[in-house]
Amino acid sequence: GFLSISEPLYTNALGFSDFMIGLIFAGFTLPIFFISTLVGKYIDVRGAKGILTAGVSLMALSTLGFALAQNPWVLFLLSLVAGVGDALLLPVIYTMLDKLSSYHGKEKISGVKIFSESFGYFLGPLIAGLLAGLIGFQNAFWYFGLFIAMLVFTTIFVPLNHDPIRDRRH
Repeated sequence: GFLSISEPLYTNALGFSDFMIGLIFAGFTLPIFFISTLVGKYIDVRGAKGILTAGVSLMALSTLGFALAQNPWVLFLLSLVAGVGDALLLPVIYTMLDKLSSYHGKEKISGVKIFSESFGYFLGPLIAGLLAGLIGFQNAFWYFGLFIAMLVFTTIFVPLNHDPIRDRRH
């Protein structure tokens, strides 16, 4: 939620045309149309760990890039990078939720996921507005980008394998 609201607001604050703001904003969603299905197939064959790490890394890279860039075309390319990161993350998250939930518990897990996502889209814009007002957009991107970069290291070291038979024995 933070990224989806603060990055377009930043482009508006930079005084870009409506067309350029729309193009940059479209860059966040365009890769999802083309990449998500392929990622889902890849996860089925190779697993999610590498995809998850790559997605979080791309999100960190694009967020830190927004802290440095003010050129509209560079920001468009960074929005595409963020869109690719998002396109990598979404199928992994959905796959992990499916694997973690039992057949009878999927509705509960889905409800928690929808609540969390909706709450993020409520809190994200609120936090984006507060941070941008207090420390400016570029500093907010720096801090949030560094936070996401730390998540990359967490992702590398957290095991993602889930074996229901082995888990029942322990």
